[in-house]
Amino acid sequence: MRLVPLLPVWPWSSASAHTRRRALLGLLATACASCSAASGGPAVERLPSVAFTHANILPMDRDTVLTDQTVLVVGGTIRDVGPSTSVRVPRGATVVDAGGGFLMPGLVDSHVHVETVSFPQAFGMPMSDTIPMERVLLPYLAHGVTSIVVLSGAPDLLRARDLVERGELSGPTMVVASPMLDGSPPIMPPPLTRVVAGPDSAAAIVTEFARAGYDLVKLRTGLSRATFEAVITAARRAGIPVEGHVPRGPGMSIEVAMTGGQSGISHLEEFYYGAITTADSTATRLAALAAANGVRVTSTLVVYRTILAQLRNLDSVLAQPEIRDMYPLAVEAFWRPPRNPYSGANAANTASPAQLLNGLAFQQAMARALVAAGVPVLAGSDALNPSILPGKGLWQELSELVRAGLTPYQALRAATV
Repeated sequence: MRLVPLLPVWPWSSASAHTRRRALLGLLATACASCSAASGGPAVERLPSVAFTHANILPMDRDTVLTDQTVLVVGGTIRDVGPSTSVRVPRGATVVDAGGGFLMPGLVDSHVHVETVSFPQAFGMPMSDTIPMERVLLPYLAHGVTSIVVLSGAPDLLRARDLVERGELSGPTMVVASPMLDGSPPIMPPPLTRVVAGPDSAAAIVTEFARAGYDLVKLRTGLSRATFEAVITAARRAGIPVEGHVPRGPGMSIEVAMTGGQSGISHLEEFYYGAITTADSTATRLAALAAANGVRVTSTLVVYRTILAQLRNLDSVLAQPEIRDMYPLAVEAFWRPPRNPYSGANAANTASPAQLLNGLAFQQAMARALVAAGVPVLAGSDALNPSILPGKGLWQELSELVRAGLTPYQALRAATV
């Protein structure tokens, strides 16, 4: 565990008071990114020390609150956790009085998208050769999100991942998927996607992505069963997992995806698209299949909820104060009219509110069924999808998981453990 320095990230005075407060809370969450104490090493007094005192700790290895605790961080490692009356704070340590606030492991958003130079290249927008990654990543830290899974990769995101890992860039730990694999025509323009012409080209593309250093292969929906199977075979040979949407080309189904080697399904909505009925028995059957095949599922319930909000009142959604602190690339690319897919004439291509509510209800049933079946359910926001904000989107997703019937502990566990 290492402390992420928040203040030097980008001009602090230009951030709103709201974001500055969230950044300080993010520092607390980051400091407790691992709640196991370390031992050994140099004397405590010789290393930079920070003591968080009088905190209520959510340890996340069990459903409890440890009251009035002190967490001692020495040289970037948690050295001691215990009652504030018993933990010795070394001379010269920086003391942060939590004042009865809550301290917990850093949050993980298992489905995000991050600004990349591939965005303007794909959408024909003017853009410089670089993205200010410190500013792009700050909202995650400001909301206590210390790890993210980026499900549409690019070379500049691989560089950002490595800089964070080396401590040369302030940001959350990043797992970076490949550019999205899709059929023709792709759902989004290259280079955000890579068109796989057929099974014969799958191996070369997967091998290229693995050698480039991507952590996993991301699927979109336009692949046939033959191409899907070729991707899975090549990925197994390369030692890289395959996650994403469920392909809907000839021969494909959600059952084929789960039994055929797809490691993770990145949206609960994929079960809605693949279900024959929306009965609870269907959710139970699909959850059992996921459990039997070791498939993990990322939630993204907030996607449908946010679509509904944009259909009702897009201006209100775009008035969220946190948007002012975001790097504006995605906002200008496809959040605002006329490019927003849920505004004006574009809304005619969207499911009706009644259909969206029906789909959301089935996704909630799937969440309950998956948890009951012991399937790993990972909290994910799909941040940068129109009007889903980095950092804040995960907080909204946690609320959606509770709304779906998970306990608060189960929801937090989906975003931490």
